[in-house]
Amino acid sequence: MTLLTTQRRVAYLASGAGLASILSSGVIPLPITAFAVAAFVLSYLVGERTAGRATAVWTIGIIGAFLYLAVSVFLTKSLDILLAASIFAMLIALHRLFNRRGVRDYAYVHLTALLMIAGGSTLSAELAFGVSFLVFAVSSTWSLTLTYLRQEIEEEASVNRVPDRGAAALADQHLISPRLLATLGALSIAALSVAVVVFAIFPRVTLGLLGRNLGGAHTGFSDAVTLGGDGIIKTDPAVAFRVKVLEGGHGEPELPVYWRGGTFDTYDGHEWKRTLPGPRRLKPAGPDWYRFGDDAQANRAYDISLDPSVTTDALFVPPGLTSVEMMPEDVALRRLVPPELMEDGIGDLTYRGGKTTYVHYRIRATSEPKGTLRGLGRDYSAAIRKTYLALPRLDPRIYRLAQRLTRGRDPIDAAYAIEDYFRSFKYTLKLEAHGKDPLASFLFDVKAGHCEYFATAMAVLLRVAGIPSRVVAGFYGGAYVARGDYYAVRDGDAHAWVEVYFPTRGWVTFDPTPPLGRAAVLDALYAGFELWLDGVRTAWRTTVVEYNLESQLAALKRATTLLSRAGSQLGATSDLISHWPLARFAEALGALAALLALGFAFSRQLRKDRERAGCTADRARARAVYLELVRRLNRQGLPARSSTTPRELARMAQERSVPQAQVAGRVVERYLRTRYAGAPMSPAEAAELTREVRRV
Repeated sequence: MTLLTTQRRVAYLASGAGLASILSSGVIPLPITAFAVAAFVLSYLVGERTAGRATAVWTIGIIGAFLYLAVSVFLTKSLDILLAASIFAMLIALHRLFNRRGVRDYAYVHLTALLMIAGGSTLSAELAFGVSFLVFAVSSTWSLTLTYLRQEIEEEASVNRVPDRGAAALADQHLISPRLLATLGALSIAALSVAVVVFAIFPRVTLGLLGRNLGGAHTGFSDAVTLGGDGIIKTDPAVAFRVKVLEGGHGEPELPVYWRGGTFDTYDGHEWKRTLPGPRRLKPAGPDWYRFGDDAQANRAYDISLDPSVTTDALFVPPGLTSVEMMPEDVALRRLVPPELMEDGIGDLTYRGGKTTYVHYRIRATSEPKGTLRGLGRDYSAAIRKTYLALPRLDPRIYRLAQRLTRGRDPIDAAYAIEDYFRSFKYTLKLEAHGKDPLASFLFDVKAGHCEYFATAMAVLLRVAGIPSRVVAGFYGGAYVARGDYYAVRDGDAHAWVEVYFPTRGWVTFDPTPPLGRAAVLDALYAGFELWLDGVRTAWRTTVVEYNLESQLAALKRATTLLSRAGSQLGATSDLISHWPLARFAEALGALAALLALGFAFSRQLRKDRERAGCTADRARARAVYLELVRRLNRQGLPARSSTTPRELARMAQERSVPQAQVAGRVVERYLRTRYAGAPMSPAEAAELTREVRRV
């Protein structure tokens, strides 16, 4: 590859890494993302041909984009300032890519790539940014080095008035080798390694992405439950939140827990909605700690972190909740205020306010004792009856089915009977229920559907039987991720179930959906890869993004403990090792291996030096001939200053008619061709030219 070709490719690699660091955040609008990718590819194809053209259009476009972003940030407030700055950095980068011509233009390309990396770091510090940054670190080292080399060649050719201005050297196929790029890449990796060490040991604070709330669209949880749609969400492996079991762990690949997000009290024949009063702010029982029951009775505890992609304000909690603690985040030596907890009229929890980047909370809960619910009767309050027994007009067959399943039974037995009735139904993600009444079609025609149909059918049958019920939406389960020792609850784990009301005990969970249809329905291989990748992302976030002074102190403490333990173990076994018959042999073997490794490294370095000398031998011979000419001309009263170029020296020899004038022109041209165009000069040719210079 020539220097020009390699320089263009690595410059685009660095700029592409900067662009990817912004686009991979997932917060750039789709039209802008598509435009940026298309423009980036187009600039690679036609960038050098469009350089310097339509400058007025570019200027107007850049100014217009700046004004639009400024209005969006400061007047309409539809854009975050960091998001707007990142978009503007992308536009500036594309402008430079379409107008690249010389060394200075490529310097601007490097600068705009660095600006995009900075923008990407503020939008998302996830694993995708780490990969983009690594690519940028290596490719920018290549690009800056090659740009500097090109600048030196062009300047030297200009000073020495080379006719082709260094084009021959820039087009040399042997000037840039894979070994050179590998060496530069190794240097950049070495520099990054040193930076990692400094990152780990230098006292630091967490910037927390400037306290921004990073989030894109999230589809795993909805504010309504509607019949008549396909259950496509069950096939989505994206992670919604992560759960660490602190108490009451099951130690199983799947976590059998219902994560309640939203509850719906009103059914209109096609959709469940909320009609009770909106949320109110809860008063904490302690700093960021909210009490809902007796913590002394709790036998389960979980640590939950919502994924940054989740934009719903719902707080996902299990049944039997006793307390919630909103965990603060330490940013730049200060503790950010966590969100406040809200509760609506139906009992659902949401969060509001706060400046944390990641919503993180801990909960405690008790198990639901279903076996003690028999005999509680049907003494429901007027408010419970009014809200949770209301029904629209239904198919007459539904009334007959409810009567057959629940007649003369205690409410708990009626709930079990309805729950068991659906065990013979088929779970499917496809839309099979049809007609104006999808519930009747599900119950009496297709007898197949997904969780919304099962939950709706059970809740309606219970209400027909005079037992208060409601539909709950949220998530079920969680897949274990060994890398981070946590459970990942995915979008595909979105689920709907039923809560039944019992006097003096409250709401109790029932689930008529067949067990195989409760968790995500995913391809095993792809789901396994997604969980592995999420483990890597989580490790990146905990070890890099959230690495702060507290993490450093904990790591130092662990290292000190480990060294102390290792020292005590070595001291206890030192006598045994000293008397071990093979100890001396092992020491000799280790010394021999070290000597062999040292000899191998030394011989390799000598070989590299010889190869390097061979590459520059022609230039060294040409330089020796030229210096001999300079010395001869000095003796003739023609001194050459440091600023005098070879061609100027030859012209001065012609003007003064010195004896070496004729041979001077020939020596100068051969010297320039060998030094800048890479033309070979054999020892015989060098010796002949030297003799000619001395002969005159």
